[in-house]
Amino acid sequence: DLVDGSATAGQDYVSVSGRLILQPNQPEALIPIELLDDVVPEGTETLFVQISAQENLGLPARPARIEIIDNELFTVP
Repeated sequence: DLVDGSATAGQDYVSVSGRLILQPNQPEALIPIELLDDVVPEGTETLFVQISAQENLGLPARPARIEIIDNELFTVP
């Protein structure tokens, strides 16, 4: 599951949840995250990837932090 930090689902990214299955000898997998662009300068925002069932993975229970780097330019009046 993707969980809001300072970034908001539906405004900054598309929320998804689902099942990620790693096969034996598969050390990693990608989780695609669709970012939503706007024209509002917001600075860097965060969201989290929460893995709820970790059968035999040996992963830490804490969520992984993702940073979205803003691509709008800040202007000084």
